[in-house]
Amino acid sequence: MLPDTPRIKIPFGFSDALVLEETRDYFLVASSKRFDSAKAFIPKFLNPKLAYFVGALRDGTISDSGSKYEVSFAQKDESWLNFLNGLTVELFKPINKPKIVRHKNCSPRLFLSSKAIFMFLNEVFEVPIGNKNSWNTPKLILNAPFEIQKYYVSGFFDADGVIRNDGRIGFCQANKRALAEIKTIIEGRGIKCCGLTYQPRNGVCYFNISKQDNEKFLQEIYSFNEAKRKNLPY
Repeated sequence: MLPDTPRIKIPFGFSDALVLEETRDYFLVASSKRFDSAKAFIPKFLNPKLAYFVGALRDGTISDSGSKYEVSFAQKDESWLNFLNGLTVELFKPINKPKIVRHKNCSPRLFLSSKAIFMFLNEVFEVPIGNKNSWNTPKLILNAPFEIQKYYVSGFFDADGVIRNDGRIGFCQANKRALAEIKTIIEGRGIKCCGLTYQPRNGVCYFNISKQDNEKFLQEIYSFNEAKRKNLPY
């Protein structure tokens, strides 16, 4: 289970949203008084659950068609989408519930339509619209204590982590800087990592956890992706 603590206050405002109510932990936000379906609860605090959600967005997208604002995740293994579905509802309590969409010959996708959540992710965590190749680690994550950072790394691993046939554990990502920042967080715990290599054939960068530190890594960074856990060497 993802814990609720520790947590740090999120310093942000809303550029284009209507705050309907405020509680100790949330803003109830809507994009318009006319549309109750647009309401969502926006957290005031960054905690492990929200950090994990943001890390998992390495396998997600936020999109804006002008009239429709969506957050979505794609993954071959639907069990992880079900996990993210429950986490999304717990974090944001959206009136428009997320849904899993299945299309022939495509990975299942989890969709959530909410301008308030879209703006929150875009403005607070710097998630770009569409292509995420330029998305570096959010400043709020970089400045958080490790007990929050490690859940961001966990979400990142469940999205873009790799478990190789020889038991090596690694990370793979198009954005070299984002990957280097993850590597720095992990190495800060005394876990050795091997290289940071660019693969021109695939257009991605990757690094591995030193095999001798696999067990140490897994003690610090827990996977909530059932399909990945089945392939872990420990």
